[in-house]
Amino acid sequence: MPYDITSGQQFRAVTNRMTTMGLHLPDSAVEEGLNWFPSVHEVVNKQASNIDVPPSQAAGIVAAVSPNMNFDARNIKALDEIRNITPEGWDMVRAKTKIKAPDGKIIYRRLPETGAMLKEVAPSLASAYDTSLLKAESILGGQPWREVLSARTSPKTYAFAENIEDPTSTSVTIDGRAADIVANQRRDWKADRGIGTANLVSGKESRYERHERAYQSATSELSQQDTRFTGATPKDVQAVLWVGGRGVERSQPTKSGGQRKVGEARVGQPYVTPGGKPLKRDSRFWEQA
Repeated sequence: MPYDITSGQQFRAVTNRMTTMGLHLPDSAVEEGLNWFPSVHEVVNKQASNIDVPPSQAAGIVAAVSPNMNFDARNIKALDEIRNITPEGWDMVRAKTKIKAPDGKIIYRRLPETGAMLKEVAPSLASAYDTSLLKAESILGGQPWREVLSARTSPKTYAFAENIEDPTSTSVTIDGRAADIVANQRRDWKADRGIGTANLVSGKESRYERHERAYQSATSELSQQDTRFTGATPKDVQAVLWVGGRGVERSQPTKSGGQRKVGEARVGQPYVTPGGKPLKRDSRFWEQA
């Protein structure tokens, strides 16, 4: 069952925990997080100029291909490489092979030759979902990203595009790690976190929006309690806690005693105590200069 916030008392406990986590983060994590979206905004705008597309279009393309991607290593390269895909290549992305699953259901998968093509002409896009690539193609073709990315069925991708495009945006990108920080539980990346919808027709607040509101509340508290967060927006605080969460995940040394490049297996470990304070087992991260 996906984690959810179901009462005002729980909401206050969650935001207090997130605030306390932020207060204890080392300066290096806070600085990296606060600079994350401004840096990406600057890089995307520069690359948009280099490849002669409007900055808004570039932000939408980067966000569109972000699901299942390692942003730090790949998405910015994707902005350059997507132009290498020819019309024939896009036809290959649209083509699918039909497979019958053990339960009898018919599923459609990428053709092997499509994967091989992407690895050659756009290697940073090879791990992107085909549906994501086709959304990026539409944006590259001139369709506004707000018409391609749905705030209702893809709220994370929509918020990500807005956060990249607009430095003043107050929306929050709730991805897997951001959701796990709200839950204080490192769940398997394949787990259903229930954050795939927002802006419901009924007007009822979604799980995604409750998570977003928790970051907005934590931002208000942190800006009042810690001068490091003066002027921070909710997206900035999300980035700070995201960087901190990644650091916690990698805090345990490898079997050989080295520094982890990826986190431990995700089996429900907490990031912090229920009150938001650092766990002793992760002191390697929390006590850094």
